[in-house]
Amino acid sequence: MTVLALAGRKRSRLYRFMIGILVMVSILLVYVCLLSSILQPFYNHKTRPSRFRRPCRDCKPVPETINDASEKPFEAKKFVVIQNVPKGLPRLRGDVYPPLRSYNGNDRLEAHLRRFKNKPADVKLLNYTDLQIEDWKPNPEFADSPRITYFNGHRGCQENLHGVLSRFRLNFRTVNPRNVTHYGMREQDARELIDSGYIGKLCNASDIIIVADTVPDARGILLSLLESNKSRRCQSNIVVEMTNRYDWMVGDKYEYHQMLEALIDTPPSNLWWVANNPFEEAFFLTKVGRTPNVTLIRSLGVWNVENKNVEPVKDNTSESSVAVVINPEFAKTNRATPMTLVDAHKIPVTRLPKHYGGPPVLLQYKAYLEFPYQVSIMKFYENLAAGVPQVIPTPRLLFSLVKAKSHHLFATWLDKLEEVAVYISDPDLHAKMKREGRFDGRNDLWRYSTVTGATYEARWMELTDFYASEFRPYVYYFDSFEELAEMVQRPWREFDVQNVRVEGPRFYKKLRRKSMLAWRDLFEEMGYEVLYALEDDKQD
Repeated sequence: MTVLALAGRKRSRLYRFMIGILVMVSILLVYVCLLSSILQPFYNHKTRPSRFRRPCRDCKPVPETINDASEKPFEAKKFVVIQNVPKGLPRLRGDVYPPLRSYNGNDRLEAHLRRFKNKPADVKLLNYTDLQIEDWKPNPEFADSPRITYFNGHRGCQENLHGVLSRFRLNFRTVNPRNVTHYGMREQDARELIDSGYIGKLCNASDIIIVADTVPDARGILLSLLESNKSRRCQSNIVVEMTNRYDWMVGDKYEYHQMLEALIDTPPSNLWWVANNPFEEAFFLTKVGRTPNVTLIRSLGVWNVENKNVEPVKDNTSESSVAVVINPEFAKTNRATPMTLVDAHKIPVTRLPKHYGGPPVLLQYKAYLEFPYQVSIMKFYENLAAGVPQVIPTPRLLFSLVKAKSHHLFATWLDKLEEVAVYISDPDLHAKMKREGRFDGRNDLWRYSTVTGATYEARWMELTDFYASEFRPYVYYFDSFEELAEMVQRPWREFDVQNVRVEGPRFYKKLRRKSMLAWRDLFEEMGYEVLYALEDDKQD
């Protein structure tokens, strides 16, 4: 009996132990299930966990650039509307939903669009009910045919085209894009301009349309060229004049690049691309992977002072001083600017307002001080053509100012210059850095030059007009503010040792002739015969 009792007790303890194990395993399984259900919205084996959104389980990853996509190029005739703008929402005020469109066979783009399905998009359009075309300095002795429309709002660009067409004895009209849309037109806005008939009105009123300053302003015109219905396509001869980055303030770059790729794959016979500086094509190539046929046509450097409020310089010390035009953007920030350092070093310069009167006023000073805020500006061409001695920081000093956060206006441009220089110098290195996300911000920007060396430095300089080899002999450079202070103190007769006041206009006259011949060839490709003689340049 004693033996049986002991055996029973052992079995009873074993049963309780096994039951305890089963209970613990059951509790563990319950915890695992609960934890799995909690983490499921934030977990997907195809994407990294995120606290802020629940990724689509069936969505395919979206390519970072158009080159990563294996699908066929975009065709505008294959638009499939997924979601239209809801009725009742105002077009010009408040938020609207983007017109989500899918291109047949492009699952990646469809996934990309689904991700933004419920997000409001900013409407860029302003007033597009009426076509507002204005004559620009019409001359009764010039021809009004062909009908030329300049879709541009930049005064410097308008003066440049006026210089071109006046030599051809042609009048032109202007449409200010800022009356139609904000910068960075989206695809939905371009589509609206087509559907509303605005693009049709513009093209019907123009034999030639030249778009300048920012390329996205031409998005409605360009998108119309991809319409399957030929009657909706713009029949005018179209010239896209790139002067300020092809993607200025564009938010939906994926769709924008799709459109550009389609235009490159099947170039319309009535579309031409030109640029006034080499950076435009290089940046286009870096971002899209290929470019259309781009013709480099430098600006004429013409200037016509019409501001009656500009008075002659009354400062008797102007001949012994260096002028600087204060950029209005500097006054809008509390951050350090190059002028902050000029004041800190107590360098005497004469400050001029934004509307200062152009090169005729600057010629009354010993020199003109400029801190580049873009890779190319019309003011640089105008001053060079007029013979204004220009004083500019060296690439090293300009680079250091941006790195020290003392020149925020050039920071974004330097960011782009860095990437383009890396791409041209070493495409494989650029691809590697892009995969690493090095171009997503400027955190690692300053490491590029140490990686790519002298070739990179040469590319960086040649892509910036201020440092291009063709312009370098006609510009004065300073590598420190101490050197600038010494240059400012030089007497008038000892300052212009490079004889820029004489050699600058002489050089630019040759460059102007080259640009005019390029414009003449462009018009002849369109089928127009224009009269131009080299002697016409004497009017300047």
